[in-house]
Amino acid sequence: MHEEIERIAKEVVNVIELVVSVVSPRIDGVLILAAPVSFKVPIMTTNTVPHPTISLDSLFKILANPQRRYLMYHLVAMNSETISLSTLIRVLCEHVRTSPARLKTELCHIHLPMLADHQMIEYDARSETIRYRKIDRIESIVELTRFYEEL
Repeated sequence: MHEEIERIAKEVVNVIELVVSVVSPRIDGVLILAAPVSFKVPIMTTNTVPHPTISLDSLFKILANPQRRYLMYHLVAMNSETISLSTLIRVLCEHVRTSPARLKTELCHIHLPMLADHQMIEYDARSETIRYRKIDRIESIVELTRFYEEL
């Protein structure tokens, strides 16, 4: 069974690499990639608790907004699972053009509820704490998006 899972995971990586090669920029027919792209392919074991699924459309809707995109970049890159709202606002203000007060309002009423609805985070409004839920499938797409945005 484990060999079958590994075979399927390799096929998924091949398909993703094919998609990346089709949508990547080209100059005179030559594929342009500034760095190799790597993907994390999660392997489920009997001890793994499956994460909730999120549709590709929903994930792209989340990443379409610059504030949510930079929010996701930071959550994926941070070393801990939790972050305070005030720290998150301070970090995001370096990347988005808005006031801290407006950003706090948008985070609390739009962006954090959307991520919580998709079970990507847990937000405790009372303690103003965000707990990030690592989901390898989503992190791979977020990292790829960040890579292309930094080109």
